[in-house]
Amino acid sequence: LVRDSVCVAPKACVDMGLLAATSMDETPFAAAPNDGIVGLGLESLAFAKMFSFLDRLFEGSRNVRPQFGIALGEEVGELHLGGHDGAPLAAPLRWFPVDHPDQGFWQVAIQEVRVGATTVHDCAKGCHGIVDTG
Repeated sequence: LVRDSVCVAPKACVDMGLLAATSMDETPFAAAPNDGIVGLGLESLAFAKMFSFLDRLFEGSRNVRPQFGIALGEEVGELHLGGHDGAPLAAPLRWFPVDHPDQGFWQVAIQEVRVGATTVHDCAKGCHGIVDTG
């Protein structure tokens, strides 16, 4: 366990805890284009509050809105911290509350499931879905 300052922009730095590896297997890590992974889970999924990247970022950075946006493309993706890029959106965003945040996931209530033009009726009493990028 280590403590360090993590910066994602000149004025968006946070003091936080990190779980550091002292060694890694060649497979698959030698081919990885990075030297670490930052999880975007909620605080309750973190080792401890000090290790929750998003909570530390939003609490410790000035002028950073508690929002993030992810754009997934065929070849590349983008992560926007403190907001989102609305330019490529076909329609305005609709915000939904996180359901059961104590479980640590970006979980939302599912009102209806459709496959093509067919409605699947398995969620008549309510379902939950987890939004995950990875």
